[in-house]
Amino acid sequence: MFSFFWSIYVHANTDFSLNGNSTVCQLGCDFSDLNIAIDATRSGGTVYIKAETLHTCGVINKPIKILGELKGGAMPHLNGTSCVGKGALVIEANNVEISNLEISNINVSDKNGACIRAGKGARNLNIKNIFCHDSQNGILASFGPGNLNVSNSVFERCGYGGQAHGSYIQVNGNIYFKNVKFLSSKGSGHSLKISAKNILIENSVIAALNGHNSRAIDLFGGGVLVVRNSVLQQGPYSENTDMIGVAMEKSRVRKGKHSIVLENNWFIFDNQKKHYFKWLVDNRGKLFRGDKLGEISVINNKIVGMADVNMKDIIFTGNEVFESRQDAGLIDYNGTINSLPITLVR
Repeated sequence: MFSFFWSIYVHANTDFSLNGNSTVCQLGCDFSDLNIAIDATRSGGTVYIKAETLHTCGVINKPIKILGELKGGAMPHLNGTSCVGKGALVIEANNVEISNLEISNINVSDKNGACIRAGKGARNLNIKNIFCHDSQNGILASFGPGNLNVSNSVFERCGYGGQAHGSYIQVNGNIYFKNVKFLSSKGSGHSLKISAKNILIENSVIAALNGHNSRAIDLFGGGVLVVRNSVLQQGPYSENTDMIGVAMEKSRVRKGKHSIVLENNWFIFDNQKKHYFKWLVDNRGKLFRGDKLGEISVINNKIVGMADVNMKDIIFTGNEVFESRQDAGLIDYNGTINSLPITLVR
């Protein structure tokens, strides 16, 4: 009798007509359409994508892994196709993992497309080894309790019209970036616009380079932010000289604890003195702009080309402040990541 009821339970909760694993490629795989492959794969399964360029996208509404093939330094490239007018990968599920993908040219009619879009149904999202570029947003995420982990990934030349960004994330949980690069954000977008309960950024690079970004980090709704062992840079074409914005949108400031710790980083302002007609204008930047919501600690950093910290009553200790790149022992800025001290990022 027990085995009879157990059999009913198992079949009610597992659809054995679905694949445990599915493969996607143009020819010779289970599927050529990523969205159909996801639908055909059961919860807890894996969709494998071959290392080639594909014009396809997917909506993920179940716990699943999307795993790209690594082949001779290449990986699958999802190019130019969005699902439901939102993004290349649209996530509305718990426990989703995405690894080894290049995603590019994701631009939709409402100007808010994303390489990876995580909606209200998303929870506990892990993203590894993603190269997202030339899209309106990198990651666009808005969900409640849950965690977002991003590692070994690059988001480059993303942004649009000041409303789309290198990544734009608001969650009521924890966010962890490790070895992530946000580069050359464009269209007056922030390199990273973010708000969460806890945010840890380490061993990462957030650099405008020659992009027309706004700020390196816009902590628009507050939270607990820790940035360590990283490089942040504002470039000559950054729309704002401020490096980090704090609580710039008063109506969206989250409840709970607020604090900022910046430790063992490089902060580089490459928007130096410029000539405007007959005048020489000091265009050097400020480390902060906005309101102090909680304790702010700036400890043991190297800061180049800063005019002012621009935040009162903070802990500012052990920092080395340099007037110029030359004073800091850095090479001249050449518009590329090679002119940043990335070798010091571990």
